[in-house]
Amino acid sequence: MKFLKIEKGSFKYINNKRIIEIIKTVFMFSCAIFLYLFGYITLKTNKNFFTVFAVLSVLPAAKSAVSMIMFLRFSSIDEEDYKKIKEASGNANTKYEYVFTTSERAFFVKAISILNNTIICLYAPKKKDFSKELKDHIVTCLEREGYKSYSVKVYISAEDYIKRLTEMNEKLSGDETDSSDNVFSLFNAVSI
Repeated sequence: MKFLKIEKGSFKYINNKRIIEIIKTVFMFSCAIFLYLFGYITLKTNKNFFTVFAVLSVLPAAKSAVSMIMFLRFSSIDEEDYKKIKEASGNANTKYEYVFTTSERAFFVKAISILNNTIICLYAPKKKDFSKELKDHIVTCLEREGYKSYSVKVYISAEDYIKRLTEMNEKLSGDETDSSDNVFSLFNAVSI
């Protein structure tokens, strides 16, 4: 059961959710097909309650399929990058694999680190770089919840991200885990 307990913000979260969503979607569509076939075979007609239940069960199955498609678009962070980031994290509170969505697009953030009101993100663009839009989205979410003193920086290169993370640990002192935990709770709420 440990497989099902990977939390949002953990390493391998995306790959885990992808597998769970595939299984859930296949199961839900299988149930809908079974209900329809059971009603048709036993009653020899489409005009029965089993057909109605089958049609109604397709709605949550379709919702699950949308979620599955969303997770199929992304894959977990490389293990090498994960180890390098974890080693460089030091005092920074670091979480992994967030997918932030807006009405226009989805942003896959491989890692987010917070230390002393400084937030850095490792963004993984698919084709075009939308890092400015991601930064604006994160700042908007933070300001909406009253977190106005945070500075946000988005990196595309893992090397640049790790370099900045190392600098943060050298130059910034203190440990504000309560504040960063609250920010990560916000990130959990606004991401899939």
